[in-house]
Order: sequence, then structure tokens, then C-alpha cells
Amino acid sequence: MQVFHFHGWCKDQCQQYHVNVDAFEGNPWEQHVEAVIDAVKEGKIPKEQYGALLIDEGHDFDSAWLALVTQMVDTKTNALLFMYDDAQSIYRKRGALGFSLASVGIQAQGRTSVLRLNYRNTKEILAFSYRFAQQHFDSRDDMHTAFMPPEAAGMQGVAPELKSFESLSKEVSYLISWIKREHSEGICWRDMAILCPSNSVGKYLEKALADTDIPHSHFFTAYDKKRYNPSDDNVSIFPLPSSKGLEFHSVAVIDSSHILNDGHDLADEARRLYVGFTRATQHLLVTWHQNNALSISLENSFNHRGS
Repeated sequence: MQVFHFHGWCKDQCQQYHVNVDAFEGNPWEQHVEAVIDAVKEGKIPKEQYGALLIDEGHDFDSAWLALVTQMVDTKTNALLFMYDDAQSIYRKRGALGFSLASVGIQAQGRTSVLRLNYRNTKEILAFSYRFAQQHFDSRDDMHTAFMPPEAAGMQGVAPELKSFESLSKEVSYLISWIKREHSEGICWRDMAILCPSNSVGKYLEKALADTDIPHSHFFTAYDKKRYNPSDDNVSIFPLPSSKGLEFHSVAVIDSSHILNDGHDLADEARRLYVGFTRATQHLLVTWHQNNALSISLENSFNHRGS
């Protein structure tokens, strides 16, 4: 069995089949992608290399990427499993794919299954996260990739804690006390994470934590992320998108009403926050100091629990 991230696979294909990438423009990872697409068309890289193919995090794939990798499945087996979660499509302008699965060679008609059961989060965290996300997501484009309501596997817990403050500094002061309280109740430092909307907020937070006895590590850059070790007994600080795929007992999402885009479409912000909220397996703290459409949405999600 071979396991690759997409760009790593493209690089490996170029090396294995001696494909020259210098003729293509863009960053190195873009060059490798374009080179492989061209080489497959020219017959320099063979199709149908794999008896079976699993594509995970399919919501992050461009149509050209999917059209490329689907050609790598042996037509005798036609064994392709495509995993997709519209709620976590945080790397594209619009949440849904924007193209049909059939257009990229995925035969989904009559062969789809919705995996609703969620085993990571408590019922309370999952319900809050879904109520929040539901306000901003819609069923766009392909019926096979619509946002579906999840179902908790049965784990009960405490309700998320939502707090509004007058300033970021007051947010951080409360956050520090929350982290210390979690630790005093037996939660290891390594089982806690702080998620921020931007690196600048993360750096502000890191300076504040430097004056405490809380061990912490930040992961703002690609180099930082490579050195992440879940065994290190430190509180982890991540930008929201970088938390994808991780999970922690206790998660704090700070400055959560910060809007990165022009504010006309909050779906992108909602996806980032949904990913952040669902990193918490047991305890979730959500704070903000800016009152806007996003903070109203957060409050509505909390106030409507049980309705």
C-alpha cells in the first residue's frame, strides 16, 4: 500500500518517470501537478497504476486534480473510494466542489453513502457546531456533495462555553485562566489547543503566554507544522486552517468573530470555525470581542440549543 498527499504523489511520479518540470510555470508544487497532467496526456506516465484508490479529504481537490487521479484506477477493478465533507472545504472560494463528480470520472450515481455518525465530539459540541454551520451552508451544485447533518455516536458532555469581551487582551486573560483551570482538573497540557483566525493573533497570544508558566508551542508556518509532535506536553497554538485533521480534549477558539474576507459571504469564515470547533472532543471555549454578523450567528447557535 502506498500513501501520499496529492502534491507529494505528483513529485514522486515526476521522479519515477523522469519528467522534466522546468518547462512549467508556477511554484514547485504547481509545476509538478502540471507536469504530471501533461505527461499522462502524452503517455509518458501510465494510467491505471493502482488496483484500488482511496481519496481522502476530497473536498480540497481541484477538478483537474481529481480528473488526473481517477485515471490511475485499473478499469478492471474500478475500485475508487472518494471521501468528502463539504463542511471542511476551507481551501476553496465556494464550499461545494463547483463541478459534478461525473465530470472528473467519478461514477457516483447510485453508489453514494452518507456517513453521518460522528465519533469525535460530544453531542453538545457537535450540535452547537452544526447549528452554527447550518446558518451559512447551503446545498449547492451536486446533490452528492451537499452538506448533511451529522449524528453524534452517543457521547454526552458539557455545553460549549461562549464568552464575549471588550477587547482581545481581556479575551486572552480569560483564556489563560481557562487553560489553568483545565490543567488543574487533570487535563494534560498536550491535550489542549488554542486556535486563532490569523498568525498575528497567535503571536499576540504567544507573547501573553510567555509571562505565564503555561508550556506552549506555536505552529504558524509550514516549518513549524513539520515539527509538531503530539507527545510533547505543551499547549498547541494553531491558525484555524492548520488544525484540520487534529483533535484535542480541550480547545479554545479565540477572536472567533474575526472576518478575513470582505464580509459579504460568511460561509468561508463559518467553515474555518466549524473545523476549529470540531477539533474539541470534550471541552470547547469560544470567545470574541468584535460584535458583527458572525458574533450574532455564534450567539444564535448557542441560544437555540435544545429548540
